[in-house]
Amino acid sequence: MKAKGILLVIVLIIGAIVFWKRDEIKKRFGIESSEGSTGTDSLKEKTTSPSLPASRALEYLDCKAYPLQKGCKGNNVLSLQKALNKAYNTKLSEDGYFGPNTESALIANGYSGQVKFSDMAKIAQAMV
Repeated sequence: MKAKGILLVIVLIIGAIVFWKRDEIKKRFGIESSEGSTGTDSLKEKTTSPSLPASRALEYLDCKAYPLQKGCKGNNVLSLQKALNKAYNTKLSEDGYFGPNTESALIANGYSGQVKFSDMAKIAQAMV
């Protein structure tokens, strides 16, 4: 019973810190507020991967809100790649394109292939 109480206090403290520092965390990872966004209206411009031949290239969409997934590009993906490199030493190229290497790095570190805002917070905690 005492261990559960201590665990609860620890979780509450971590939650309070994340809540208190949320603006700083958002700024550090380049996370924009997704209030009023359905997720689909944030997918705008289509481009292809700069490193793959046109026949094998994915079409990348500019993702400005979460969730991030394979086929997204932009500042949020770049922040994700930087965070993965710092937290887990994944050696991803920080190019802002969410391709198979970014997806593999996430899965190898216990995340799904789709990144929600809560997953970014967990990766941020792993960096500390």
